[in-house]
Amino acid sequence: MVDSGSYRNSIDHTVVLREKLPIRSNIFPLMLETVDGHPLINGPITKETSPVQVQIGNHVEELQFDIIHAPRYPLIIGIHWLETHDPNIEWSTRTVSFLSRYCHYNCFRHRWNRRNRDEIISG
Repeated sequence: MVDSGSYRNSIDHTVVLREKLPIRSNIFPLMLETVDGHPLINGPITKETSPVQVQIGNHVEELQFDIIHAPRYPLIIGIHWLETHDPNIEWSTRTVSFLSRYCHYNCFRHRWNRRNRDEIISG
């Protein structure tokens, strides 16, 4: 789920268990509210994933997720990530492309060897 109202990235606890993702305790539990201003029904967020590799097409990076109970939305990408990566989303074809300068220099670079990177940059 893409959620421009959520600042942070979140993942449902069942996905964490199924994928055997590494977890750690939050230093400070997070008190979050739902869109209507009520606190999360399960209380503060006390666990997060360690950074895990996430790949969308050829876009690769390591992300950390708050672990929550949200079975209807197993993975939530928040506004901070959206503003940083500025993805182009074509809703009619359900495709995402990453054309931002940030992605060009941070999310693709480590996957190319120097020769391929120079060819791609020079066109």
